[in-house]
Amino acid sequence: MRYLSAIYCIVFLGLANNVLARTVFVNDQLRVGVRPQPSQVVAPIGVVLTGMKLDVLEHKPPFIKIRTKKGLEGWIKDIYVTDKVPAILRLKDVEKQQKKFLSKMAEVEKTRAALEEANLILNNQIDVLKKERAELQRSNAIQTISNVRPEKGMTIAWLIAAMVIGFLVGYFWHRHQSMKRLGGLRI
Repeated sequence: MRYLSAIYCIVFLGLANNVLARTVFVNDQLRVGVRPQPSQVVAPIGVVLTGMKLDVLEHKPPFIKIRTKKGLEGWIKDIYVTDKVPAILRLKDVEKQQKKFLSKMAEVEKTRAALEEANLILNNQIDVLKKERAELQRSNAIQTISNVRPEKGMTIAWLIAAMVIGFLVGYFWHRHQSMKRLGGLRI
């Protein structure tokens, strides 16, 4: 029984710790005091902010001596600096890239719309030209037929009649030749 109550106490304490635990995050916005000496006791002579580029001049753990672009030199704790670009600056770069891509996308969309409109206009022009071509071919055919004069040669009707007569003569001649070969047998 003692062991059972001890197990209940351990389980209860484990659950109680999980209920009291919270998840917190460190703020990316930092303001670090720059001191003239590597000590927390000395009052700061300036401030550096998140994202500022600093030149490291000297390192005495846990402090580093830095120089800003404006020429401010002093000491700060090395836990406040990193070799990686802070998240806020990376986010600003991503936002700039997003703006560029959105503007390019808007330009591409305008170009696409203009090309679609031009394509529609060109398709309409093609349809009109096809109709004009068909009309010209029809008028040329009518003019060609009307330009055929009987006094300059045979008409189309005479040509067709001559072709039919030629065909019939050829057919009967072939039939006659086949019957000769077969001894009068008709095919």
